Amino acid sequence: MAKDSVPVKNPGTIKVLGDDIPIEYLPGRLPCVRIDFLGDNAYAWQNLPDEGVRLADGTEVMFCALVEGYRYYVEAKSSKFKKTAREFVNHQAWHEFSKPDLPSPEVSIPEIVAFTYGSDAMTGEPLVGYGTFVYDSWYSTFWRPHFTCDKAEAEHLREKAIERFSSERNVADRKALKKRLGELHAQHYDNSLLPLEMRERLRVMYYAFPSGVSAAEIRAFIITVEAEAETQHVLSSL
Repeated sequence: MAKDSVPVKNPGTIKVLGDDIPIEYLPGRLPCVRIDFLGDNAYAWQNLPDEGVRLADGTEVMFCALVEGYRYYVEAKSSKFKKTAREFVNHQAWHEFSKPDLPSPEVSIPEIVAFTYGSDAMTGEPLVGYGTFVYDSWYSTFWRPHFTCDKAEAEHLREKAIERFSSERNVADRKALKKRLGELHAQHYDNSLLPLEMRERLRVMYYAFPSGVSAAEIRAFIITVEAEAETQHVLSSL
């Protein structure tokens, strides 16, 4: 079929929302209708038929349109146009919204922060976003704010962040405990006033630093050594 014969066999216009709109025919593409939804016509796209717009032979047409609230052209099959326009306009609202500040994760991962960033382009209902933190070794504080429109995603990421935060905190705690064990070992391993068994355990704790021993057990042992050293110091000074 000759390319020039295509428009002859198909109508030059089609009625959309009561108006006759020109149809473009391009090889390899669906017939295209260019219609913008701006100004007084901004929300008219919501009245498009769910089944789309078709030619007499049943061929569905495609819409290419500027839509209020979205900076680029929206292009989709007419039966998918309302869904696509809604998603694009809502997406634009998300990206243009200034995300809120989140509480700093200094001692724990904060609760998820929910916020409204606009109104749904179709229903007018509030659009809700969620803010939490993700671990990022390239980020200055290692904890980067993350924002999403998906509540389930935010909850999943927060669970992962809590696990990582706990792990990082445990590593930091154990480093601090090992440092303190080293200080006590340097001060008291040769201190004959302390029981030999305690000094031997102090040596093992410091050099082996067994992973099977919990931070709480190590902390309790450090407190015991410190108390015993203080007691013997007082007794020796009498």
